[in-house]
Amino acid sequence: MQKETSKSVRRAFSILMTFSADCRKQNLTEISQKLGLPLSTTSRIVSVLCELGFLQKDDDRKVYRLGPALYYLSSIAREDLEVRNVALPFMRKLRDTYKETVNLYILDGDHRVCIEQVESPLGLRRAARIGDRLPLWAGSSGRCFLAYMEKEEVERILSMIKPFSSNTITDKNEIYRRLEKIRREGYDISNSEREEGVATVASPIFDSMGKVVACLAVAGPSFRVLPVGEKLAKAVVESAREISRR
Repeated sequence: MQKETSKSVRRAFSILMTFSADCRKQNLTEISQKLGLPLSTTSRIVSVLCELGFLQKDDDRKVYRLGPALYYLSSIAREDLEVRNVALPFMRKLRDTYKETVNLYILDGDHRVCIEQVESPLGLRRAARIGDRLPLWAGSSGRCFLAYMEKEEVERILSMIKPFSSNTITDKNEIYRRLEKIRREGYDISNSEREEGVATVASPIFDSMGKVVACLAVAGPSFRVLPVGEKLAKAVVESAREISRR
């Protein structure tokens, strides 16, 4: 009985994880095909998730979306993330000084997740979506996590590389050079690796045991960020170090 309950719980969470920023609505067939589950099993679990408020059904289109229970829980989780609370004043100061968007990422398996953002006040700006799960192998923010992983883990993640643009760094030797630079200088700068015309300056944040727990990143149009890249990098590194000391 306990084994069956555990299997059902795992399946329920697997169903929730099929939703993403790029896939906000799905029907039963799409969900069952993604997970390789029988349609009847999928329907039963989805019905329970709807009853509990974790999913909502759009009756007109017979599709499902994430429900209000998840938004409620996510708001609590965000508020309880200590690094977020410590980082926010520094993020606002960076935004006010450089007028660019500042993001805070944490590690989630093979991805980084944006847990906080302070947006640029300018009309032309780069804005991530809180909750976005992004690959570690593309961009300076992801490399800040890779720089402090075991080599075997880095190799495994780099085997997943798929270029987003012509500027995505796919050469492993170049990536390893950048990881070494992050460990030596405390930051990395990327340009148009995931999005054309967007540059990012990122620096890792550590806990009291010296483990990377987050990444602080400032992003904006390349034509504004790159000319002040080194000056901005110094400010981002100092902010990340101050957050790490708290």
